[in-house]
Amino acid sequence: MQLFAPNGTRPVVVEISAARAETAGRVRLDLPADGGRAGQPAVSPREGRRDGALHLRGHGLRQSGTESLGVHAEVNGASWKTQRFVIDYAHIPRQLLQSTERLRAVTLDLKVGARRVGYLPGSGDAVADCLAQMGCEVTTLTGRGPHPGKAA
Repeated sequence: MQLFAPNGTRPVVVEISAARAETAGRVRLDLPADGGRAGQPAVSPREGRRDGALHLRGHGLRQSGTESLGVHAEVNGASWKTQRFVIDYAHIPRQLLQSTERLRAVTLDLKVGARRVGYLPGSGDAVADCLAQMGCEVTTLTGRGPHPGKAA
């Protein structure tokens, strides 16, 4: 999930991996067909490296709302819109799952009063990342500090 301000832009990181070295192509974020987003598709050329991250610019909706963006790669005339998950455990055969890659884009008109936030994370949550996207400096708390009434 990525948070946007209305009509705002922000970086969107796309992790890519090529099966062959020296693969060249282009990667872009697909905009909805209804034209409900501001700006143009983000496009980045990709040359000479096998794996890594591309930094594209995503565009927020004109008003508050949620939508799903696709990620699209073009290599040698072939089109790819999938993400890859590898399940590899000793007790089962290796599995490769490929599903369509989507980014959930949420546009909100937020007024954030706090700039520094202490956060105690839950199991597998992404709240700290969302707070950072809202412009907060997040300090992750561990809950291992001194207890009230006890000497430190």
